[in-house]
Amino acid sequence: MCDVTKELGLLRRQRKVRTKMLKKNVLWCLAFCIALLLVVPDACFADGHGMEVIANIDVSLSPRQASEPSVSYNTTNNEFMVMYGETGRRIDHPEDITNKTNYFSFHGLRVSPTGEFLGGTIEIDPPELGWKAMVKSAYNNLSNEYGVVFSKGPGVSGRKMYGGIMDNLGNLMHLPKPLWPTLYNVTHPLIIFNPTNEEYLAVYNDKYVFNTADPNIKNAGLILDKDGEVIGGPIRIDGPAAIGIEFNPQGVYNEAEGNYFLGWEDYRHVTSMWQTTEIYGVLLDSEGDLVNEVPLIDDFAFPNNGRDQRVEYIAYNSDRNEYLVVWAASAVTTTTLPLNGYISGRIFGPDGMPIGPEIIMATTGNPSTPNVVYVPKLKEYFMVWNDSREDPTPGPGYSKNNDIYARWLSKDGKPKYGEIPISIKAGSQTYPQVVYNSKADNFIIVWTDKNAPDDYEVIPAGGAMTSISKGDIRGVIYGILDEDEDE
Repeated sequence: MCDVTKELGLLRRQRKVRTKMLKKNVLWCLAFCIALLLVVPDACFADGHGMEVIANIDVSLSPRQASEPSVSYNTTNNEFMVMYGETGRRIDHPEDITNKTNYFSFHGLRVSPTGEFLGGTIEIDPPELGWKAMVKSAYNNLSNEYGVVFSKGPGVSGRKMYGGIMDNLGNLMHLPKPLWPTLYNVTHPLIIFNPTNEEYLAVYNDKYVFNTADPNIKNAGLILDKDGEVIGGPIRIDGPAAIGIEFNPQGVYNEAEGNYFLGWEDYRHVTSMWQTTEIYGVLLDSEGDLVNEVPLIDDFAFPNNGRDQRVEYIAYNSDRNEYLVVWAASAVTTTTLPLNGYISGRIFGPDGMPIGPEIIMATTGNPSTPNVVYVPKLKEYFMVWNDSREDPTPGPGYSKNNDIYARWLSKDGKPKYGEIPISIKAGSQTYPQVVYNSKADNFIIVWTDKNAPDDYEVIPAGGAMTSISKGDIRGVIYGILDEDEDE
């Protein structure tokens, strides 16, 4: 009995020592985190939800120059449809003078929730001379098809918007064709599916659509039926008092309200696209008729004509029936593009009116091209962007090497946890796009990787805003490990 008592006493003393050491270690870790948070906010919380890389994917490693990826999620097949453009000569014979010409084409690829390629590469529009840009799709969940639009023409100028319908396997059911004549040049095509009417709204930029005497680029829209035929428009995507240049329309359809919410870069206070711009928006009903125009951000009355706001993007929160609009912003004191900036945003109600103040979301390395989605399971938003924090050379962010980052935002649009590096490597990674898969509870993120040394040499073409550069399309499938909701 005596030996047993001694043994129990020894065990108690050992337990006390271990407990004391554990408490000391916990206190030390807490002290370290507190000290680190003073220097790097959110450092001890990492990405907040235990993000897991499911697969890295190489969408296009073609020797031709790939760019401008876009993604749709097919809820019926539970898969992603990635689309992109390719530019360059068709074969590698640079000594052949007949092969020193750029051919343009559009392609697609079906990707599973775990990153496998489903079938081969889809040819959406074949290699041709001329100029093509910005292929976009919208998924029709009623017929399990995609509406597809892009701009195409004989050169950088003179392009029209083309549209067609593709089935869920990538077969073109209705071949892309010109949707409307142009007197100038179509840019920034966008397509949105309207499940209320089983129609599409195809939006674009062009001149002289509504007034041949107005020299400004404007937003315009066409209503397409489920087979891609034009049944309405062109309609104005702005308010009756809007003046000046309008550029880069983005938007979503709100099935609960039966309307569209769209935004764009608005130059109503200035005369050049190299001056400060605002972000304006409209609500359109399901037929495309104007409900009201709203300034999403207009601070031109501030000193130095306010800030420069560009590359907006809109996400819809189905739980709260509201929108998060994000954009890249910067202070400007001259008529040139800004050198330093940040990503900002704001919540808007179903009537398009702002709810709460503007929110700063990312500030390091002149961040730009934000893209954001709402995640219903977590009641949070997930945002991606590119920035040049790793490139110390002077100059505007768009001319430097960029990397891809992401972060979580609360249901109110406020930053949560730390920033997540998505792609940090040599060269420049730009134009990230993110889509959420509600069934697999993961994301696909795709971007243009300009570090493509195996590409054919670039055949110079275009201009300052349409130049060609080497590029591949890469991506990643990210899963969410922790599904705790935003409180």
